[in-house]
Amino acid sequence: MAAREVAPGYWVALNEYLRIAHISLSTARRWIKAGKVTAKLQQGKYYIYVLWEPTKTDPSALAEDNLQQENLCLRQQIQALQQENSDLKMLIEAYERQQLKDQKHFLKSGVQI
Repeated sequence: MAAREVAPGYWVALNEYLRIAHISLSTARRWIKAGKVTAKLQQGKYYIYVLWEPTKTDPSALAEDNLQQENLCLRQQIQALQQENSDLKMLIEAYERQQLKDQKHFLKSGVQI
């Protein structure tokens, strides 16, 4: 698996992130669970990884950060789905090869239906 791409940024306490991003705690929890934001639990407190400097409260900077975070998350999801797709293709090919072998063996055995 490839190394996770992480842009330079800052860890912000969850409460500060809620205030700056103007979102509710339940929204932040959903985002954390869905992987829309990078979070860590440290000494019983959640921290959110942001690309903007914590002192910035410019709404356009926040919107840009949200888009960058979403972009990063989507790229990671695409990469995971591509890997899963590749794995499934390999399994299908193995299954089809086995089916072909089984058919040939069945035909060679001369079993009449």
